[in-house]
Amino acid sequence: MPTYTHADGQLRLLDGSATPFFVEMTFLNADISFPLGRPRPTETPRMNRGRIDSLSHHVAGPDRLEPMALAFSFFLSDTDPAYQKWRDILGLDNPATWTVGGKTWVTAKGKTQILKGGPGARTLETTPGFADPLKRAVHVEVRLVDPDSGGASHIGYRVAECYFQPDQQSYREGDDGVTISCSGEIYGDVTEITAFTAGTES
Repeated sequence: MPTYTHADGQLRLLDGSATPFFVEMTFLNADISFPLGRPRPTETPRMNRGRIDSLSHHVAGPDRLEPMALAFSFFLSDTDPAYQKWRDILGLDNPATWTVGGKTWVTAKGKTQILKGGPGARTLETTPGFADPLKRAVHVEVRLVDPDSGGASHIGYRVAECYFQPDQQSYREGDDGVTISCSGEIYGDVTEITAFTAGTES
């Protein structure tokens, strides 16, 4: 029973277009981490004078729109996509038009749906866009190649609407290379995939 390993993995960053532009990261380290799903609303217990009885119940809290954490790192190379295209994705220069590799990208924020809480708990709602137009989100897709069945069981995840705060991305020099550590905020859902979304490489 072979196990999946990081050596057979790939990571892509995609924009929010219907047929997305994407960048596939090279020299990726085996350290990507993210939750497998969004949290449900918190619940507050209500009891009758501090006792459990037939009147006891739970009160659902507000829906959860706060972001979840995503992290990965890669070694810096002297060619794209690990250098200029990553800077373009971050929008470090706050350009009026968001371009990556010469292609005009569209933010992924507000392009997917998540489950709401309350009585309509199985209802999907589209996420709201950012108030700040200079904050641009991408989708992150990770795929692991099936090690045993000739590709019949590729697995992976689509992590929707990820924003990378510029000050949360770090540069670190070491004896064996320069590491870029990436920290993202997930505003969309996390879903399982078996193949990358079809698109055009930037």
